Amino acid sequence: MNDAMNDENTTRRQPVTRHRVGHRAGRWIVVCLAALAALTAAACGSDEPDPAPTATAPAAAASESRASTPPATPTAVPTTPTAAPTTPTPAPTTPTPAPSTLTPAPATPTPAPAGYDSNSVMFDLLSGIGPDSSRLDATLAAVTENRDLSQVPVLIDLLRFLGGTAGDALSRTLEDLTGQSHGRDWFLWMEWLGKNADDHRPPEDYPDWKLSVYSRIHPRYAGFLRGAGETARIDLTEVTWGGVPPDGIPDLRDPRNIPPHEADYMDPDDRVFGVSINGEHRAYPLRIVNAHEMANDTLGGEPIAVMW
Repeated sequence: MNDAMNDENTTRRQPVTRHRVGHRAGRWIVVCLAALAALTAAACGSDEPDPAPTATAPAAAASESRASTPPATPTAVPTTPTAAPTTPTPAPTTPTPAPSTLTPAPATPTPAPAGYDSNSVMFDLLSGIGPDSSRLDATLAAVTENRDLSQVPVLIDLLRFLGGTAGDALSRTLEDLTGQSHGRDWFLWMEWLGKNADDHRPPEDYPDWKLSVYSRIHPRYAGFLRGAGETARIDLTEVTWGGVPPDGIPDLRDPRNIPPHEADYMDPDDRVFGVSINGEHRAYPLRIVNAHEMANDTLGGEPIAVMW
């Protein structure tokens, strides 16, 4: 009976044992599958940085989540690749060089050329006189380029004093400006200017320029010409150097006058300078004035100077 009971109990326990064994085997299968999944993931990994996420990465994460405790909300598998990182890629520290075909901008702006000024050019002509003729040549070129006819009297004045290559340059410029062909003959240029003075008036500062020129010959000439621009009653372009310093040839000052019938030293064909001022008349014999080149006198209450 006991054996029968034992057999019966054994028979009754077997289903229970199979149930428990099946339950245990199921748990072991789950554990083994989880371990296998973990080993597979470890075997597929590497030391390099993870590549950009793809559509299969969330699926693998979902498999791992299902192997462990399932999340409250299942992770959805995205149908498109993960977006690019929001952090922008830093720009390179070295700027990209500009194309070689571009012309670089100048470091400083090119200054605009200075305007042409006749007064300044007139003084530049004087300061250009010296051993180095390059400055004079450049100024003469500017005069020709600008067709500055006001420099004609100035150039003729300088031709009185300059020879050599400077004189040649002056005469060429005069010929270019006037169309005349007097070369370096200063006297012919003076005669021509006397007939064409109205068309060739000098620059406004010409009196000061002439004072500067003549004061270089002798300091006393400055006293003769100072203020002449306001006081002169003659054309200053006709004032020229006689070739000697002041008083190098004594002038005839306040000469003694005699009536005509007492001038028995004169011949009937002698030339005289006749002057009439305020009803008073006087004749200055050429052969007497010629030795002095100038006679200073007073006639009709006015001071006069007779020059030859």
